Amino acid sequence: TPEAPQTTPDTPETSRTTTTTTQTLLQAQQRVYKKKTLPPPPHVHQTPKPPKINLLLGRL
Repeated sequence: TPEAPQTTPDTPETSRTTTTTTQTLLQAQQRVYKKKTLPPPPHVHQTPKPPKINLLLGRL
């Protein structure tokens, strides 16, 4: 009888740890993905952006 109550609380704890680890891994992956996809800061990328927007507006 004492073994059963010990095993029951262990299972939710392990599942919690796995979920937290997966969440942290996903967050880290998202951070890396954002770093790769996001363009450089606006003060660096300001000059080439306006002509592209103007070209798009001109096409429309």
